[in-house]
Amino acid sequence: MTGRQIVNRNSYVVVAGLALLVAAYFVAISGSLASWLVWIVAVVALYFGWRALKPGKGTAMSETQLERLVGAGQPVLLELYSNY
Repeated sequence: MTGRQIVNRNSYVVVAGLALLVAAYFVAISGSLASWLVWIVAVVALYFGWRALKPGKGTAMSETQLERLVGAGQPVLLELYSNY
């Protein structure tokens, strides 16, 4: 796997991590409790956003199951996609 593919597959984590680091720097400069609470809420929101956008387990079937469905004489809808 190339470096571009790694960054592409993990772009949400990379961008969110960089944004949180920059925000943490400015929050540390201000030092107020309210700004730290906002930063923590942002971390939690980004985490749940990542969980919601992460692709789940696929529903792929084996080649023999596919051949059995296609060869059964009935129309079959095949949907092919890629997570990346």
